[in-house]
Amino acid sequence: MIRLVVLVCVAWSWASAASAQVTAEAVQHAIDRGVAFLKKQQSAETGGWQEYTNQSCGLSALCTLALLNCGLDHNDPAVARALDYLRQCEPKRTYSISLQTMVFCQARQARDLATIRTNVRLLENLMIRRDDGPMQPGGWPYQAGQGNGDPSNSQFALLALSAAEERGVAVSKEVFEIAEDYWLRRQQRQGGWTYSSTARGAPASGSMTCAGIASLVITRGRTGKSQARIEKGMIQCCGADIDERDPIQAGLDWLGKNFLVSANPGVRVHGLYYLYALERVGRLTGHRLIGGHDWYREGAEYLLKRQDGFEGFWRGVGHDDSIPTVGTSFALLFLAKGKRQVVISRLQHGVASDWNWHPDALRQLTHHVERKWQQDLTWQTVQLAGASVEELLKSPILFISGSGPLVTTAQQREALKQYVEQGGFIFAQATAASGCQPSREFEQSLRQLVEELFDAPLEKLPVDHPIWHAEYRLKPTKMPDNFWLYGVQACCRTSIVYSSVSLACLWELSDPTGRRELPDRWKPAIETAAHLGQNVIAYATGRRLRDKLDGQTVLVPQTDLAMSPRNTLIVPQLEIGAGGDEAPRALPNLMEWMRRQVATEIASPAEMAGFDAKTLQDYSIVFMHGRYSFTLTEAQRNVLRDFLTGGGTIFAGAICGNDEFTQSFRREMQLVLPGVPLSPLAADHEAFTSRFRGYNLSSVTLRKPVEGESGIVVSQKVGAPLIEVMRQDDRDCVFFSPFDLSCALENQGGIQCAGYDTVDAAKIGINLILYAMLQ
Repeated sequence: MIRLVVLVCVAWSWASAASAQVTAEAVQHAIDRGVAFLKKQQSAETGGWQEYTNQSCGLSALCTLALLNCGLDHNDPAVARALDYLRQCEPKRTYSISLQTMVFCQARQARDLATIRTNVRLLENLMIRRDDGPMQPGGWPYQAGQGNGDPSNSQFALLALSAAEERGVAVSKEVFEIAEDYWLRRQQRQGGWTYSSTARGAPASGSMTCAGIASLVITRGRTGKSQARIEKGMIQCCGADIDERDPIQAGLDWLGKNFLVSANPGVRVHGLYYLYALERVGRLTGHRLIGGHDWYREGAEYLLKRQDGFEGFWRGVGHDDSIPTVGTSFALLFLAKGKRQVVISRLQHGVASDWNWHPDALRQLTHHVERKWQQDLTWQTVQLAGASVEELLKSPILFISGSGPLVTTAQQREALKQYVEQGGFIFAQATAASGCQPSREFEQSLRQLVEELFDAPLEKLPVDHPIWHAEYRLKPTKMPDNFWLYGVQACCRTSIVYSSVSLACLWELSDPTGRRELPDRWKPAIETAAHLGQNVIAYATGRRLRDKLDGQTVLVPQTDLAMSPRNTLIVPQLEIGAGGDEAPRALPNLMEWMRRQVATEIASPAEMAGFDAKTLQDYSIVFMHGRYSFTLTEAQRNVLRDFLTGGGTIFAGAICGNDEFTQSFRREMQLVLPGVPLSPLAADHEAFTSRFRGYNLSSVTLRKPVEGESGIVVSQKVGAPLIEVMRQDDRDCVFFSPFDLSCALENQGGIQCAGYDTVDAAKIGINLILYAMLQ
């Protein structure tokens, strides 16, 4: 008999913690200790930190920036005092101006907008604009009239200007254009950057190469040098004259070949400063792997080992890194910003660059989501070649695009199938737009792949599908004639969505700040594309994202494990013809999670159980769920009645909180046990406690989608689960959840389901089964 076994990348709270890999909890603990150290070093009198000579407020701004990125806001007493201190400063040097600007942008307080605007003007004026011997245009010196400009000052200035623009403050496009030329001129032939452009033979370093890569990503997004563009009033999505040698990729190649986390490649000092820059490269370019290295996991493991065991600070090698407040700030910025949750990943497939026609598209879309959700997020690129299901599941959404055929191996097809079945979501689009190659081959291969893997065709989404109003209320009938979304229902939801025209082109042209000048005729289309992309993300994720270091439960069929009724509690699913097969892994998942919590062997048969009294007498608990209405025959009711009065227990739930199933179940149970009410279980019932080796369920979260004027709004209520129970002969014999457990147990809970998340659903199921066994 086939049995399901769980492979867990990162254990649930009840699983073994023996893994040697760094965990989200360990990283957060390290962050908390570093934050405590910075707070302890803060001056109780001024609210600042001990400053560098001639760098008024620079170090204090760096410490404050670290605290803000660690999740503290302007209401935190330490941050509030630091902001008051920084508001009294009038910095004149590039580092201090830049850091103060980044702090005020991150704090998002309206009262600081005037200072941000002033600082933008200061930085624009500080930039070197003429070529005068060693003074290279596009760079920033330490301060006006001092120095020839250097890449370290220059990257901080660009970071500040980028943050200001994202905050809604206008920055001269010319500044970004001149800065871009500065970084392009300084790049070495091998792809790296060095601190000094005048020292003959000076080696490239990791920190300056990271500075160059990040600076070019910033400038490219502001200078319009992308595939998507508007020429003569018309949108052109492909065909731009782009250099064959991509300087950003060349920099990444150098970084990959020289990758380290234990030191700054090339110079071996300023390692913490380098890690802060490395995080920025990984996040801005969307690369989870650099040179085959998981840069965040490796960096986090290194930093956790290097943190002071007593006071919680970091101290590196080099003049700046060796100062504990500086080193700690850099380490915290790496750990906190690098662990931002991944909202979507671009799938690298095939050859050449067919998968990546619009490299800035996902970055722009992610910025839109960040502003809408008021949450710092990130995106990534994942390679299909060699990727395991676990690797793919690190992202809730895989974005697949192209014009040529989607060529996959049998192993890759199986990985994509398992990815969807284990809770992943595929968002595909053809690169079909003005100036682009025809995408018929891509669409044909995608449709074939979907039918092969899921035995269902891509079909037009109905006009009432939740995707059309998950975040913004869109009218699909108002879309262009040649546009529509197609999808496939897999498990509890539409898990694959396909657009036959390029949305990425329009995302690349969009501006989350609303400051980019666009022709009036194209503004509605670009805005609609951005809104639709956000709708798909909201629908696919339910606005819930995993921590970057969290793993994913993966079910793998096993055929060599015997299931012995003598040693195993078997819980079958009862076949009632109400759509229970639309969440087929809900019960097996629950059984496997339960095996990890209790010593009892427990499992579910591969086949559903029928209404046969002789069969049911072998079981003490049966499971029922569905998402459609149903009616039992009198004979079936008699079988259930005998099962319950004979000591059996029914555990049931409405898939996705379906009301039709709920009403049918309540009606049928009244007919099975006439006169026995199906009543809410008291919030303090012992089934919701840990008495039976389960969990304290006093604070699970029930999420309910509500149709709002602009889209779907999800309300949340924290408390004991809402479970209905039937009690007969002093025994609770029927447990029913009118809110979703099943989709959550399949890791498929979306924005459309009223119910619980995966962890809460598993805990509820475990508690109820334990109680039924031991009451």
